[in-house]
Amino acid sequence: VLVNDWQPLLARPHHAEALALARAHGAAPLELANAVRALAIAEHALGDAPAARRLWEEAARLYQQAGVR
Repeated sequence: VLVNDWQPLLARPHHAEALALARAHGAAPLELANAVRALAIAEHALGDAPAARRLWEEAARLYQQAGVR
């Protein structure tokens, strides 16, 4: 997907669904962190700073669990 073509309003529900599926199926920390990060990016782009911050903090914890620095 080209950055110029990305539409966060349309992407957000898909990222939210991907995250819900990852949680429901017990995804590994790295996979879960990537799903959280994608939703955080969409929330930030849409101006929801509190939601984006909460998601970024969760992603950081998950990346740490996965050994990513």
